[in-house]
This record gives sequence, structure tokens and C-alpha cells, in this order.
Amino acid sequence: MKKLTALIIIGCIALSAAFAQTRQLTLDDIVRIEKAVAQTPEILRQAWEAGRTQTDTVIDTPYGKITIKFNLDELIRERYTGDERDFKLKNRHGEMGGTELRLNNGGSWKNEYPEGMKATIAHELGHYMMDRIKQTPLAPQGKYRTVEDVSEIDADAFAMRYIGKDEYLKQLKRESNTQDYINVVIKRMEEIEREEKGNFANLRANAAQAYADSAIAAFGRKDYDKAIADYTQAIRIDPKFATAYSNRASAYGMKGEYDKAIADFNKAIELNPGITGVYNNRGIAYLDKGDIDRAMADFNQALRIDPNIAPAYSNRGIVYSKKNDHDRAMADHNQAVRLDPNSAIIYTNRGYTYEEKGDHDRAMADFNQAIRLDPNLAEAYTNRGVVYKAKDDYDRAIADHNQAIRINPNLAVAYFNRGIVYKAKGDFDKAIADYNQAIRLDPNLADAYSNRGIAYFMKKDYDRAIADCETALRINPNDDNAKTMIEIAQWMRERFR
Repeated sequence: MKKLTALIIIGCIALSAAFAQTRQLTLDDIVRIEKAVAQTPEILRQAWEAGRTQTDTVIDTPYGKITIKFNLDELIRERYTGDERDFKLKNRHGEMGGTELRLNNGGSWKNEYPEGMKATIAHELGHYMMDRIKQTPLAPQGKYRTVEDVSEIDADAFAMRYIGKDEYLKQLKRESNTQDYINVVIKRMEEIEREEKGNFANLRANAAQAYADSAIAAFGRKDYDKAIADYTQAIRIDPKFATAYSNRASAYGMKGEYDKAIADFNKAIELNPGITGVYNNRGIAYLDKGDIDRAMADFNQALRIDPNIAPAYSNRGIVYSKKNDHDRAMADHNQAVRLDPNSAIIYTNRGYTYEEKGDHDRAMADFNQAIRLDPNLAEAYTNRGVVYKAKDDYDRAIADHNQAIRINPNLAVAYFNRGIVYKAKGDFDKAIADYNQAIRLDPNLADAYSNRGIAYFMKKDYDRAIADCETALRINPNDDNAKTMIEIAQWMRERFR
């Protein structure tokens, strides 16, 4: 017989279109972008030092190397003549082309005061850095309709932010900018600061959520290793992502790594005690570890938080069954069915309890309903096979176990249950083959060892019978059948030695 625990997998909010581009970002990408912004003040400081010496200087920015050259006035003299040349010399302060920032090294009135070159470099680098940042998910999305040249405002706002508001204001005023223009630059600088803080938070949250979305898809495919890897990436990006911890714990649980699962559930509860389903899911991990008292406490807590969680009733019903309190178990399963009448797992669990009570007909009815609701629920087939075996209908029992194995070739209990039918039919070789496969899939399935020991006993292989029953006892010290079989096998071995 196989019971099912009903997991609650917490979905992640779908990504908005505005952040669709962050889906491929890794933590390294985000750190690189954050570092790029953090390095900007140092880059401008190096540029300022270059302006003071007015020698060609190479600056290593996060977006590539930039060479600062001080010969723009020479190029202007070569390109232009007459009044046009004089106009360019006076008004052309710098230009960014490819990987070179060319600056007017003397002809511009803007550079006639000591700090002028600093303002020129800051402004032109502002163009460059803003252009590069706009190619990342940190691109500012503000709308500006009050002035004609947005890029000039962005460049000055960027420079003002990193050089300092008061100092850069002096430069803007020296350049005879209008107060309206200065006000717009100040406003834009403040917007860039706010946007950057919000964008970094959103960038991490949405990149983490993208991994979580991928993990949910992997979990649905039963690719638990991929789910764990994706949730781990999500947690690296956002260490406070409680849902990622909770869902990664569920993936660990599906792999039988219960201690890791419980550790992750604990972290999720620490971060968000009210997170949906976390107590139910931790209770499953405790249940699978055999700690039914802690499992019961968690299912009770889940129902205190939300008395309408159908899976928690169904799972608590399993615990009551393990405590041989079948009446309370049935009450919980009935409540679960009332809350979620379309859950195949819940019908499977109630059918399990009916079978524990010896009510084969109602158990069969519930397994049939589970299969109608979910024709691919392997556990429902193998459980129905157990009922057929109890009714001595061995052929239908084997057919159901075969179907369960076709659906899920890694379902250890289906091989175990089929082995029991073969043993009942007297086909001990096939029974042993099925027990072998069950043990390969689940090395801690104590009943598989003890039943294989019985099959070996029936084949008069008493040494193997004793060895298997001893292994069963190591896993489950309360296996009375194994203890009895060891005594009988030892007696038979001595008698026929």
C-alpha cells in the first residue's frame, strides 16, 4: 500500500513585460552592473586628473577602455575655416567617438577657468556612461517634455550626481545656463538616484523570480536536480526569497533528502512565518522521516493558519492512520474531499485509510475516482492493485502494478507491491526480482528486505533470508515479522545443515 503526501508548491508571480529582459541575468551579471555604477566616481576622478595634466590618458571603465585626448581644437582647425572654425573653437567643448573622448585643449571659453576641463570631461563621460547604462536593465525610463535636448540633460545630471551637486552647479552657472535648465538637471539627477535604487531591487527580485519560474517548471517535469539548481541560483541572487527556500525544500524532499528539506523549510519560516503551505510541507518531510509527532504538530499549525487547506487535512489523516486512529483519519480525509473534491491525491489517501480499516470496497471506489481524476497517478494504480490482491484477484493486481510502473518506472513501492503478488502466486524468482528493483530505487524500504527474506526462505536459502531480515531490522527495529523470520530461518538452517 502506498500513501501520498499532498505538497503545496508555491508559485511565483509572473514577470512583467518591463522586466522580461532580466530573465537571462545571472547573479554575476547583476553584481557586474552594480559594480559598474559603484566604480563611476573613481572613473570621473581619474578623468579629472587627466584634465589637470592634459596628457592623453586611458581610463578603464566597466564598459571598456576610453582614451581621453586633448586635441579637439587641432581637429577643428583642420576641418573648418573662417567664421565656422572660430564658432566651433568657441562652442565645441568635447566629443565622444568610439572609444575616444576628444577634448578642446585650449580654444574653448568653457575651459578658460581652472575647473572648466573637469566639467567638460564629466559632461562628455556622462554621455558615454548614460548610453552604456541604457543598454542594461538599469536604463532610466523617465519622460522629459520640458526641454529639447534630453541627452544633454542626462549627461549633466549624471555628472552632477557623481561630482557633487554644489560643485557641478557652479560649473553650470559659469556656463551661463538658464535657471530653468539647471532646475531640470537637478530634477533629473534626483530621478536617476531614485530609479537606480529601485532598479537594483527590481533587478535582483525579477532575476531571482525568473530562476524560480524555471524551477517550478522543472519540478513539474520531476526534474528535481534542475529545480534545486534553479532555486539555489534564485537564493544566491535574493537571499531573503522565502518562497525559493520553501520550494527548494520540497524538491529535496522528493529526492528523500529530508534533513536538507527541513533546514530549508526552517529558513523559509524564519523569513516569512506566514508563507503559504510551508508548515504542511515541512510536516511531510517529518512524516517521511518517520517523526510523526512533529509532522502532526506542523499539520496542526498549517490548519491554524488556514483552516481551509485541504492537503493539510489529508496529510494529518495519514498521521492519524499511522497512530491507528482510523476514525480521526477518516474525518480528516472527508474534510479534505469536501474542500477539494477534484484532488486525485486526496481520494488516494482516503482509499489508503479505508484499506487500513479493511473496507476494500470503499477503498476500491476511492482509487477508481482518483484514476478518473488523474489517469497518470501511478500511486492510485498500485494502491488499487493492493486491493485486488486482497480480493485474491492476482491478475488484475499485477496489471495495475504494471500500469503504475509504466507511468513511473522509479516508483519503488509499485515493484514492492507487485513482488508481494508474485510471492502470493508462488513465483518467488519474480518476487525476488521485484524486491531487488524496489531496494535499488529505495535502499531504506525495510519491508522490501523482509519480504525478500521470506521469498528466500521459501526457496530454502536460509542464509540470504536471515541477512535480509537483519537488514530490515536495522532500518526498522520494530519489524516483528523480520524478528520471527530470523528465528525460524536460523532453526531451519541448523536442522538441515
